[in-house]
Amino acid sequence: MPIRFLLGLPMLMAAAGDGGGSGGGGAAGEALEVDIDGLKVSLPKAQAEQLIAKRQAAKEERRQLDIRLGALEAEKRAAEEKAERERQDAERAKLTSKGEYDKALELEKKTHAEKIGKLADKYRDAELRRQILANPKVAEVKDPAARDELVALFISQLKPGCRFNVDAERLEASTDGGVPPVDKDGKALSAEAWIAQRLDASPLLRPAASPGSGAAGGGNPPAGLKVITRKQYEASVRGEDDETSAIVKAGKYRVVDG
Repeated sequence: MPIRFLLGLPMLMAAAGDGGGSGGGGAAGEALEVDIDGLKVSLPKAQAEQLIAKRQAAKEERRQLDIRLGALEAEKRAAEEKAERERQDAERAKLTSKGEYDKALELEKKTHAEKIGKLADKYRDAELRRQILANPKVAEVKDPAARDELVALFISQLKPGCRFNVDAERLEASTDGGVPPVDKDGKALSAEAWIAQRLDASPLLRPAASPGSGAAGGGNPPAGLKVITRKQYEASVRGEDDETSAIVKAGKYRVVDG
């Protein structure tokens, strides 16, 4: 049982004891079931509605904060890009005034290549997002926030292994050397096939059992396998858990809910 639930149990019991007595919760005995740390708890209607309202208010507050932070980050990026453009314009003007046209042209080519690179990265991430969302297993995640977090995690995992070909207007899978990955027959994999292959192999999209549940995948793991939770796995992918990252890198692990 979650520690936070145990700590909050006396308060919940007190609230339940007061339910209906003050006249604010409707008929005596009327209750609603709410989720607290994964456990279903029946509370007097007034207390349950108050808890739900607080949760919704907190969720909206976080959403508004994310919007404000996003706007501030966008303003910062725009200011940095403007400053960089002005610096490059001044450098080109200086080179041109000195008659160094070849250097000015090289600077212009470099600037153009950087712009194309940034554009290709945006197209790459957008196409990755589209293909990940089209995966049937990802579509099974009904909670929008959880699905968005999962998609963002997959994009961070997959984008080092693919690039968007601006000239051909398509996503391409490639290794560090620019060579596309191959299937078991040695044939080059398309980006679509490579992405599907990686998603199918992801522990995050496999059915997971609760530790010790006795269900398939539950209980004690085979010798040599480490049990890690989904949260630990996600943290290792983000580089926030070195210990779990080492386990994942070794390839000997099982992911369970939690």
